[in-house]
Amino acid sequence: MDHFQLLWVVLFISVPEIMLIINLGLCLISEKINRKKMGLFGLGYGMICYLIMLWVPFGIHSFLLLFCSYLLLHFIGGLNYRKCLVAILLGFAIYIGIECIYTFLFIAVTGLSMLKVMDSFFLRLVHFIPEAFVLLAMIHYCRKNDFFILNKNNLSQ
Repeated sequence: MDHFQLLWVVLFISVPEIMLIINLGLCLISEKINRKKMGLFGLGYGMICYLIMLWVPFGIHSFLLLFCSYLLLHFIGGLNYRKCLVAILLGFAIYIGIECIYTFLFIAVTGLSMLKVMDSFFLRLVHFIPEAFVLLAMIHYCRKNDFFILNKNNLSQ
């Protein structure tokens, strides 16, 4: 992937993806961070993501990016380490479940291989948008109905 296409992938897929994952995870532990901090988180993550995706092999980059998002959420979001870890792992676990189911359906319906999807920015975007809407719907439902898995008081210690 060339540098220009990678920049578009980071800006339009990776950054929104991690922001949705973080928002869902925070929602599930009944926490919030304000929009300014979330914007700073997205900016920092975008820069780190671009650099890591340039030099680190595919697959390994995911673990490094999760660790970086953990540190960014702690330092920018002002949350303790336990809350950051639980929020990121909850959000990421749910996202992986959604992505596995959706990717299976996407491949079955379109007949495209994931290698072909990963090579095209447009196909990546088409693949990501429905997943993003599912995450947005889950975040909206959780916030509207005060649904959470862990109370923030349980993670304060």
